[in-house]
Amino acid sequence: MWSKKNFTHVRELFGYERFDEEHLVKLMDEIYKDYLNPLHNFFLPSMKITEKYRVGSHIKKIYDTPKTPYQRLLQTGELAPIDEERLTEIKSKLNPF
Repeated sequence: MWSKKNFTHVRELFGYERFDEEHLVKLMDEIYKDYLNPLHNFFLPSMKITEKYRVGSHIKKIYDTPKTPYQRLLQTGELAPIDEERLTEIKSKLNPF
């Protein structure tokens, strides 16, 4: 589950510097893959726009209740039971603190 949110997921943590040293890139990949990505996917809820309409010159947005990407994925009902178990097991091993 990769995200395209470069600012909130990458730039905010690592900044805008360019890292050309291979050992630093490997460490950054490890931090992102093993710590930051699970934190965002399992513990940090986000709100999704369910409806958007114009009222005069304003755009009115209606949001769904905040849910984590993990919760949204489980609610789709499209996962195989083995995949649901695997994700639940991964989440049970994580501790955001």
